[in-house]
Amino acid sequence: MTVSGLLPRWLWLDAPVGAALVLTGIALFTDWQGPWLYSEQGLLELGHFLILVVAVVYGVRVALAKRAERALAGWYALATVGALFTAGEEVSWGQHLVGFGTPEWLAAINDQGETNLHNVTNWLDQKPRAVLELGVIVGGIVLPLLALGWPSLAAAGWWAVVPPLQLLPTAALAELARLGSGTWRDWGLGSDPVLFFRASEVQETFFYWFVLVYLVAAHRRLQRPIALA
Repeated sequence: MTVSGLLPRWLWLDAPVGAALVLTGIALFTDWQGPWLYSEQGLLELGHFLILVVAVVYGVRVALAKRAERALAGWYALATVGALFTAGEEVSWGQHLVGFGTPEWLAAINDQGETNLHNVTNWLDQKPRAVLELGVIVGGIVLPLLALGWPSLAAAGWWAVVPPLQLLPTAALAELARLGSGTWRDWGLGSDPVLFFRASEVQETFFYWFVLVYLVAAHRRLQRPIALA
C-alpha cells in the first residue's frame, strides 16, 4: 500500500513516465533508434548500470541498518547482491567501459565473446529476468491492487517486503514496454505492434528503476516507520 509522503513524486511518477514519453517520442517521430541508444555502449546500457549502482548503495544501507529485522535484512541483502551482479553484467564487468579483452577460456563459451556470465548460460540470462518480471508483476501490480480492496492484507507480517503502491506506474510501464518483443504472439494474439527497436532494453530500464525505487522506499521505511495508509 501507499505510505503517505514515503517517496517524492519525481522518483515514483515523473521520472519513469518522463522516460517513457521520451523513448516513445524517439521511436515514433525520429530516426534516432540506433547504436547510440541500444548498443552495449549506448545510453540505455549505461543508464542501466548507473541505476543499479545507486540501487546497490541503498540496498547495502538497508541490509546493514540496525533497525532492520534479521529476515528483512537477509531479503534486502539478496536483492542487493542481485542488483550488484546485474550491474556488473550490464557492462561486462567493465569491459564495455574500459575495453579490455575477454579471456580465451571465457570467449570460447560466451555467445558474444564478452566478459560476462549471462551470455554463457540461459540460467543466468532469461531465468533471472523471468523471476524479476514475475516479482514486478506480482509485487508491483497484483498485491498492491488487491490490498486496495482488502486492506487487512497489509497487516500480514510478510507485507513489509511488498513494494508500495507508488511503484505501480513503473511496474505497468515495464510491462507495456514489452509490447513488440513477442508478448502478443505468446498469448496467441498475432504479431506485436513494433514500437521500440529493442523492446527488451526499454523494459529493463523500468525493471531496474523499479528495483532502485523499491530499495529507496525500504530505506525510507526504516528511517521513519509510519503506519500504512
